[in-house]
Amino acid sequence: MHGIVEMNEPELPIAVQRNSAISVTTPTSLLQIAVQRGASMEELGKLMDLQDRFEKREAEKAFVAAMAEFKLNPPTILKEKLVSFKDTSYYHATHSAVTEAIIAGLAAHGISHRWDLDQKDGKVGVTCVLTHRVGHSQSTRLESTSDQSGGKNSIQAIMSAKTYLERHTLLAATGLSTKDVNVDDDDGRSASGKKEPEKFTINGVRFANAIIKVRAGEYPAAKLRAGFALTVDQETALSDVEKEIK
Repeated sequence: MHGIVEMNEPELPIAVQRNSAISVTTPTSLLQIAVQRGASMEELGKLMDLQDRFEKREAEKAFVAAMAEFKLNPPTILKEKLVSFKDTSYYHATHSAVTEAIIAGLAAHGISHRWDLDQKDGKVGVTCVLTHRVGHSQSTRLESTSDQSGGKNSIQAIMSAKTYLERHTLLAATGLSTKDVNVDDDDGRSASGKKEPEKFTINGVRFANAIIKVRAGEYPAAKLRAGFALTVDQETALSDVEKEIK
């Protein structure tokens, strides 16, 4: 009887150790226990690889959650810039209109961005990289030839393509699109029979910039009125500019 007790007692610490190992839920805890127990370098290497994969999965989940929060209240990006040459005329969202709205929205959820630029085989390539503060990144790439329209020189043609690609990679990376200020669709063309478009407010620097464009003949006053719900003071300022340019 005493012999049986002596045989079973040494097994108890081992059983406790195994139960402790079973309660471990993260690779970090497993690695700490392995170090304490004097695990081999091979075992530690495998646990470090496991820890690395675990952290990458957690970072990816954090990125997806942050993007989902960002998309709950996405910024509205309007086509306010008139482009007109020869027989072509259209409105588009400027580089600053796209980037300022999106970057501010992403930053509120811990996501930053950068653009990587390259040139190869006569093409300009831009890669937009979104990175969450935990470390996960996702990239979106577009490329095109340089923009030779409008009599640009070689440097201007490259920079025009670069600017265009930066705008559209950022839009693609976030899954957003621009909106025409006049109609409810996104192709920049008016269509009869549409419901009355929603009007947005325009404040501060954006209104001041719009007034400058109206004064310079780059933006019609009528389009500003049609697309935005102007305050009394804004309407007065716009009317004064119209009188100046007549």
